Amino acid sequence: MGVCISLRRSRRHSGPDAVVPSAFQLLASVPLWVTEVVPPTHRGILTDIHAVMINLGYVIAGYTGLGFYFFHHSNSWRGPMGVQLVLPFILLCGIYWMPESPRFLVAKDRIDEALQIVRRLHANPDDADDHFADVEFYQIRKQVESDWRNKTGYQEIFKRKSYRKRAMISMFLTFSLMSSGVLVINSTLHLFSPSARVG
Repeated sequence: MGVCISLRRSRRHSGPDAVVPSAFQLLASVPLWVTEVVPPTHRGILTDIHAVMINLGYVIAGYTGLGFYFFHHSNSWRGPMGVQLVLPFILLCGIYWMPESPRFLVAKDRIDEALQIVRRLHANPDDADDHFADVEFYQIRKQVESDWRNKTGYQEIFKRKSYRKRAMISMFLTFSLMSSGVLVINSTLHLFSPSARVG
């Protein structure tokens, strides 16, 4: 799905490097969306499943590439491309039924719609009055109001010490994760093996 959205957003650019910024944006935003719409008892496991699925994707991509390596044809690159489009297509078909982010709806002043989504997602037979959902919704509203009142933006990251610290931790973790051997091999394989080149 990330590749589909990335390609759509990066039509004016060409080459694989054009899809990287929006792919990383999607990579970071999915866990945030999960923590918004999932009840607290299931947030940890579903966020972890997201990371596991990323690694599973690398495994599938690696073995798919290995399998098509032995298919000697000028169009052998089409097989891996087709395989990686299957699951995003399934997700694309189901995206209509995925709930919108309540925080986004509150920020756009669509309060009633956001409250309905929170109540539906946090429905519990033991809580007939939706007390827990109302508490969650109250927290979302107060956080959005706080964000509007306080100065927020990229400049604030460099002005406030606590934001700088968080930004440095995030950048270091991302750099560490993306500097693993798997990514280096995937990114530079075409330099060492002429048969791995696309086109």
